Amino acid sequence: MSPTNTEKAVESARESPGFPPEERLTGAQEKGAPECPIPPRWMSDELVSYTQEVWGRFLGRSVPRGEAIEMLADLKRIAEAFRRAAAGMGGKTL
Repeated sequence: MSPTNTEKAVESARESPGFPPEERLTGAQEKGAPECPIPPRWMSDELVSYTQEVWGRFLGRSVPRGEAIEMLADLKRIAEAFRRAAAGMGGKTL
């Protein structure tokens, strides 16, 4: 039996999640700067740990703390973009 489109998408995500390691945004602007970004105040240690746990299970690998922080920051940016887009629509729905 051949895999479904969903199964193919999940496998693809597991093989290449996000940016390749050399292109990840770590917040480190200079050589010698820490690889793991300092999380903003809204990111509790529990939230970062939970993100590592959930995404680690999904990806089938360990998710470093810095990567979990990046994931959460990206999610916040996406949510803010949706909020701005919705505000620009005057409350109309699609």
